[in-house]
Amino acid sequence: LIGDSKTDIAAARNAGCYVFAVTYGYNQGCKIASDSVDALINHLSEVLGLIH
Repeated sequence: LIGDSKTDIAAARNAGCYVFAVTYGYNQGCKIASDSVDALINHLSEVLGLIH
């Protein structure tokens, strides 16, 4: 799952998905901690290098 909020991260974890979080987006004005996700990305094009 690619998300931009803590809610997205929680939903992905509950579903057993990998979590890629973008450094931009809504997230209620809070930064996403890199240790809570599988990858923190600055641009969607970075996802291609993370999936195999």
